[in-house]
This record gives sequence, structure tokens and C-alpha cells, in this order.
Amino acid sequence: MLATDGFGVVGVHPVSHGKSPRELKTYTVEDMVQNTSDAITFALSEMGDQVILMGSSQGGILTLAAAAKDHRIKAAFPHNVLVPSLADSIRVTRFPDFLKPLSGLTKRGMAIGAKLAPRLPIPISFYLNLDRVSKSHEVLDWIMSDPLQLTTYPLHFLSSLFNYDLTDAMAGNIECPVVMLTAKGDPLFPFDYCMQVYEMIRAPHKEVLLFDEPYHLIFQECVDRVAGPILAKLREYA
Repeated sequence: MLATDGFGVVGVHPVSHGKSPRELKTYTVEDMVQNTSDAITFALSEMGDQVILMGSSQGGILTLAAAAKDHRIKAAFPHNVLVPSLADSIRVTRFPDFLKPLSGLTKRGMAIGAKLAPRLPIPISFYLNLDRVSKSHEVLDWIMSDPLQLTTYPLHFLSSLFNYDLTDAMAGNIECPVVMLTAKGDPLFPFDYCMQVYEMIRAPHKEVLLFDEPYHLIFQECVDRVAGPILAKLREYA
């Protein structure tokens, strides 16, 4: 989509993900933020100084976290962002809302478990309802059978994710424009939750690029309808 329209594209494969060596090691969200910064350095050296970050879901967290720490980019385009410190973030998971008051206790329990069994593999389906990720069995089968896709995460990483404090990053450390991509009917990220996160973002300029779509995986399930508006918005900042 982007490459065919003239953009240079660098895909970030964080430590132990995708085409990166699948080493049996512990890693955290901070390691992935550093991976993103390293990719920015590569893009600046190979493609010029017009670097824009774009990430979806977990990549949305990395996009904002990296933007807060690395001020070399021109703009950040996160597709939805989970803020783990928000009690409302439980709405993105498969856990019931009545556990919201216990979110702090749950995260502390995860931190203890991560010390005892850091590499314990936790299936994605344990904390996410895959039917909300996509209602298409064909799409889910493709995701779960993709050899580059992780279907489990080490407990140590999940503990770092759910205990990650993104609020400081969003409260004044971002120096570039932020364009949040979101679908109004996203079944995984409720629209009002996305807007709650959006209001927390502090940036020189921010805006929402809203799609009237019922999908979470907008880059897979309706890319033909979202590509045009995204490309047009990228051109405004590139």
C-alpha cells in the first residue's frame, strides 16, 4: 500500500518477533521501544529525514512510546493505543469489567509470576477474545498459522506490557504531530475508550482519522477503503 505509492517502508521486527532471531530470552516493552529507535536510525541513514512512525494495536503503544523518546520523527500514526495504567483498559481484554477494581492487584500478581516463571508461554487467547480481533475464521486461521506471528508471549513480557506506564510519555514529551487511526465499530477497542486515550495525548498537534468500519484489523479486512485517506494524511506530514 505505502511502498507502491512511493513511500519507503521499514518494517520493525522487535526482539524475538517475526524475522528477528527467535532467541529464548526475556524481553520487555522497553526493548521493543529501543528496536523502534534503532529502525528510525536506519531509516534516517538510508532514506532521508522524513520519517513517520505507524503501528497498529501493540504497535500503537510502541509508536507513541518511541515518539515520546525519539524526537527525530516527523509524525506518529498510531492505530489505537492501549494505556495499561487505565482501569478501563480491561475492556480491551477478555476479562470481565467487574475485575476493574482489581486491576492493580492483577498487575502486581503478574510481576511476581514473571519473576518466578519469566518464560512461561501465555496464549494470546488467554487475555484477548479472538472473535473480537476478527470475526473471519479465514483471517484468524491466517494469523494463527503465519510462521512470523507469535501466538504466545512470555509472562515476563506480558507483565512489562500491562505494567508499562505510557501516561508520562503522552503528557508532554511528544514533540511531533500525532494522527490516531481508529475504526468507529472496532470490536476490540471500544470507540469511547479510544477517545479517552486520545484526550490524554499531549502533542503540538493531534487529530483523529476515523473510519466508519466494523473491523479491528483495518489493514487486513478493509485496506481498500482505508488506504486512500491514510495516504492522503501521510502526504500532509511527509
